[in-house]
Amino acid sequence: PRNSFRGPDLVNTDIPLIKRVSMGGVRRGMNLELRIEAFNAFNRVNLGVPNLNIASATFGRIGSTATDAREFQFGVKVSF
Repeated sequence: PRNSFRGPDLVNTDIPLIKRVSMGGVRRGMNLELRIEAFNAFNRVNLGVPNLNIASATFGRIGSTATDAREFQFGVKVSF
């Protein structure tokens, strides 16, 4: 039947931290935005889909991950 084989669950948590600062003392209407983003913040291993070819010797074996390890991204945005 359809979807009779299921792979492991996938859990991914992304967390952004944003700080907006008004730079009114330097120039009126100027703003600064600082960003730190964490992708897969808890560094959970998400296993990929198992081999679903019944005729294969590696049937049911998982040989990869579905997501990358924890990554950080930093950014600065200036608007005026």
